[in-house]
Amino acid sequence: MQSFTLVLFGVLVVGVAVIHFIKAYQELNKPDKIPGPTLLPYIGRVHDLPITFMWLKFKEWADRYSGTNGFYLTDMLGTKFLIVTDEKVAEELLVKRAKYNSDRPMVRSLFDSKSTYGSMEYLPLMGKNQYWARQRRLTHAYLTGASNAQYYGVMYHEAKRWLARLIEKPDDFAFSLEDMASKIMCQLTWDDPSLSEYCTVSAWGLLTQMSPAGPITNVLTPLWHLPFAINPWKIAERKRHDEQQAWWMERLLTVQRKMKSGQQRPCFTRQFLEEKKTSISGDYEASCVLGMLALVGIFTIAGPLSYWLVSMVHHPEWQVKVQKEIDEVCKGRLPTLDDTPRLPTLRACIKETMRWRPNVPTGVAHEMEEDDVYRGYVLAKGTRILPLDWAFLRNPVKYPEPESFRPERWLEPGWPTYKEPLSVHPTIKGMTSFGWGQRQCLGQSLTQDELIVACGALSWCFNLKPKKDPVTGCDLPVPVDRSNSLLIIKPDPFQMVFEPRSQARKEEALKLWAESESNDSYERREFLRSRNLPGGNVGELSAGQKLAMTEVGNVGEPRPMRRLGTANEIEVVLTTPSTSLRSLDYYLSMAISPEAVVGTTVALSFVLLGNAITQSFMGVPALLVDFPPPTSPDHGPRTLLLGRQWPVFWKVGNVFFRPISTIGIFGYAYSSWAAATQGPNGSLGDWRIYAVSSLCHLITVVHSAINMQPINEKIDALRQPKDHVDPAEAENLLRKWIKGNTVRLITPVVAGSLALWQALKAR
Repeated sequence: MQSFTLVLFGVLVVGVAVIHFIKAYQELNKPDKIPGPTLLPYIGRVHDLPITFMWLKFKEWADRYSGTNGFYLTDMLGTKFLIVTDEKVAEELLVKRAKYNSDRPMVRSLFDSKSTYGSMEYLPLMGKNQYWARQRRLTHAYLTGASNAQYYGVMYHEAKRWLARLIEKPDDFAFSLEDMASKIMCQLTWDDPSLSEYCTVSAWGLLTQMSPAGPITNVLTPLWHLPFAINPWKIAERKRHDEQQAWWMERLLTVQRKMKSGQQRPCFTRQFLEEKKTSISGDYEASCVLGMLALVGIFTIAGPLSYWLVSMVHHPEWQVKVQKEIDEVCKGRLPTLDDTPRLPTLRACIKETMRWRPNVPTGVAHEMEEDDVYRGYVLAKGTRILPLDWAFLRNPVKYPEPESFRPERWLEPGWPTYKEPLSVHPTIKGMTSFGWGQRQCLGQSLTQDELIVACGALSWCFNLKPKKDPVTGCDLPVPVDRSNSLLIIKPDPFQMVFEPRSQARKEEALKLWAESESNDSYERREFLRSRNLPGGNVGELSAGQKLAMTEVGNVGEPRPMRRLGTANEIEVVLTTPSTSLRSLDYYLSMAISPEAVVGTTVALSFVLLGNAITQSFMGVPALLVDFPPPTSPDHGPRTLLLGRQWPVFWKVGNVFFRPISTIGIFGYAYSSWAAATQGPNGSLGDWRIYAVSSLCHLITVVHSAINMQPINEKIDALRQPKDHVDPAEAENLLRKWIKGNTVRLITPVVAGSLALWQALKAR
């Protein structure tokens, strides 16, 4: 009767669950809903949305479901996404209705990304609140002032440095490209280009943390709510966050100290500290908005500039046209921003590069602040509106031959995108990649100006070519479809050649950098002299001046400066952690790396193997030694003793090793996801191997629960046999347990060996 009741109860529970699932499924997919892919209750479509190249899947769905609407609806773990694929729809929802469609969604893997609780840290990610409004005003004012002053010559100075670095170390171009962008922002923000390497690592660290392809908690958001002590994602983010915020504050305090001693030249931070009236709440908020300004100016340039190299290598005919235009307009000199109106071909190639390979292909989501009705469809508050830039820029009506690199679409009448006058158009300002409405990027002028200066300098100095394979003599491939999958993308590493257009041009580029470097050193010395400060004699400085020319280390202690070059030149030593952008060792040390997860999980697999060996070949056989037959008078007492011994024997398995098996499932699953994210050339190798290892651990857990646990319960019941178990079966139960434990011998060794082999092979 009891068994029948349990079965009946189970049937009822399953039946109710099935009915609830069917109703939820029907509600999600009712005929009058916004078109979109079929949704499953609770998970939506998260199961078949890839972490890598997510925009391609969104575009695939757009081609299938958008139709004439220009949008479709999907769902990810209960969060609704309205994917907008038509620019007119984006204009209506995000510009004309910007009043209540300009909020940002929470980025789960960041602490208070929206500044809901007053963190005031990440302007582009903030919700529509007071912190966002006042930081936006400050950023706009500072960037506008810098643009009007042609960035105080900083862009030209760093472009010349970059040309010299490309001549001296051409194979290091990916590093020097990002470092150029970083030096520009560090100099504008703090007047210290030596901060660039750390700033770049910090920028990509934040970008990774906020991207869906970053921590898994951005996709499987419930994992973020695990207790801090056992939450590796929160632990890693706390370390990254605190170090970044401390570094930003240290930069502001350093400028403040230099101002007190009269040594600080103009920069954004000095400009803020000199302002008598400001809506910014204080130094902490100021350090955040200025630090974020410096960071964003790095990855918004790195992607387009990297893809410019790709486009020129693949389309040398356009490279020749740009070079010819620069030669005719600039008469042999390096182009400047004053030449911009007379360089339409250069601007067209830059704009076509950003259309062909957009910097933010997925777009940045807005979050609806109120319920709304659009074209007869009800849109609930909290729906995320995702303007899919990849779809906008591949609209065949506006952009014929959308997959082709065709700069002439901006230069020749007859193309839908042609505009006059060519002294103004084409311009990248206003491109959909910069966002919509109140959330448009504030750095559009900065991006365009820096790309014109950098791409113009490259075209003036070099012929950009594919690199030859030293063995075959064939061109090494420069892929156009391989990139990271972060929110803001850049191409995967590739090789190319920077060939000076002539020996004279090479010598001139080196001369320009030598002159610019000399002028910069002279201006810095003259600034100190104008303040009646020695140009390089540290011994003549007061104690306060010496302190101002030191950096505060991680523990708050001043570090001495070092002297470089001539006696009149001083360089302040950067005392942030030693980093290398090329290896990213520093950033990886701030998080739990996938390799560490693999290594730990492999170790756990072999720990499980050792436990199973001990149980099958030592523990249980020891209990079977001289076990009396059922006919023996000693059999009864021995079975009772076995029943009392068994809970002690099996306690280790239940309390310790079964949780380890479960951890193995998630460890290998995470490793599989990380390997898939890295791609086939990543440091982990084939994701499928780790998936098999995860499956092995799952088999172990399921087998233990279904097959082994009933045997455990029967052996445990021997201490009070009654009707639960026949004492005569005691020995058979033990031998059956050993046989069943064979699975726990096989699966861990298979899982651990496969994962270890794959990890070593990938290295």
